[in-house]
Amino acid sequence: MGAVGSATDEWGICRPCGRDDVCREALWARDANSRGLGPLLPASASGWNSALLKGAREGDPVLVREALDAGASTETRAVASSAVKKGVAQNSVGLTALMHAARGGHLTCVMALIDSRAALDAEDEVGATPLHYAALSGDLYVFEALILAGADASLKDTMQKTALDYLPSHIQEDPELQQSWRAVLRHELHYGV
Repeated sequence: MGAVGSATDEWGICRPCGRDDVCREALWARDANSRGLGPLLPASASGWNSALLKGAREGDPVLVREALDAGASTETRAVASSAVKKGVAQNSVGLTALMHAARGGHLTCVMALIDSRAALDAEDEVGATPLHYAALSGDLYVFEALILAGADASLKDTMQKTALDYLPSHIQEDPELQQSWRAVLRHELHYGV
């Protein structure tokens, strides 16, 4: 975390700065622009984009909805400060809010992002999609929500792994649990998502 009074954490995400609201501008993005690295976020570097990422990471559906309603970009990505320093930040580096929410198994946040038309098949730098992250979380409800919304289960990462290859070992080792996940891919299970 940044020092007391600092407006950013180690990922460059704007966090509350002593006020009751989130900073309107992520200071790291402004600093990166002043060093000639260009904008690192596809939309504005407003605090609402940072708030969206924070809410998705932490599973805070109120913050996610507030940020979306304020105009945050669903395709904003958190970029590690080491990438900023090296100038390697690109549109596919870092995780989108939907990837964060899926990785955390935060169904309400995932649903809000789906409703806001977040890119279901966006890829990170290794080709993992929100569906890969949902499988990694081991949360079948989140996985099903993405499938029902139209996520492409056939997409593979750079290591040629599908989303089901990301399942935690306890699920991969249990044939009954694996059968449930495969049934979702066939649209056989519906949990009321």
